[in-house]
Amino acid sequence: MEKQKWLFCQYVSDKLDGMCGPGDTVSATMSGLATSRKQIAAIPALQRGIRRIAAGRAGPPPLDIRAGRGYQSENPSRDQTPPVTMFRYLARMLPILALALSACAATPEDSRPRSAKVAELAAAIQALGPDVDPEEAERAARVSYAQARHLTEVYEITDPPIIHNAKVNMGLKPRGLCWHWAEDMENRLAQEDFKTLDLHRAIANSFKTFRIDHSTVIVSAKGDDMFEGIVLDPWRKGGKLTWLPTLEDPDYDWAPRQEVFARKRERKQSERLAQGNLFRPAVSTSE
Repeated sequence: MEKQKWLFCQYVSDKLDGMCGPGDTVSATMSGLATSRKQIAAIPALQRGIRRIAAGRAGPPPLDIRAGRGYQSENPSRDQTPPVTMFRYLARMLPILALALSACAATPEDSRPRSAKVAELAAAIQALGPDVDPEEAERAARVSYAQARHLTEVYEITDPPIIHNAKVNMGLKPRGLCWHWAEDMENRLAQEDFKTLDLHRAIANSFKTFRIDHSTVIVSAKGDDMFEGIVLDPWRKGGKLTWLPTLEDPDYDWAPRQEVFARKRERKQSERLAQGNLFRPAVSTSE
């Protein structure tokens, strides 16, 4: 049964992957399932989904939009209820998907005191270069954790990242998209006026199909580029600061923000030129 639950969570993860990236969506880990076992088992709809996955059937039967019918069971004798419209079907499924996301995305909590986490990040920042001021490294780490916690309250974070993104886009939450986190983290760190550290902005997934941009701020030793720095990303775990060396991030291939913007401008210009050529009459080269 544990394997079936894992398969269902993996199915949900695969279907939703690409909205914000693998680290940004759901991670169907066994540790996450251990903390969410009662939630999953308590929902009949999820149990039906688990049985469907275990039987090799990917998801519910397709919706017949033209006929205005929603979910129909595979046993006609059981279809005694009136037809359900597609919108009512989606309205019913959204809360279930939301709970599935929170269940599958659960990760073990880091129970260490905040001071220990700050000390670990400070040591990593100081190790970026021999000229990094230990006091600045400690201050950068302390401010990073404090700002992540502050923004969690300001953004009113109560859900996993995907769901919070949806609420922001619907106007139900003030801020909390990945670039909001990156911008507000960078602005706060910049106020410290570090002399031995540099801040960088980076973007991932910009040119990957079915993926959306993800933004972050990176801290490096003075004069180094972002690839020699440390990613400071509170978004991916819903306000809990994730940090790691830029080149060791398993979920994202980071690129400098200005380079991404330049490539996007070039692509748009090429697309405009291509569209203009479609309507331009061909020029004959024959005498």
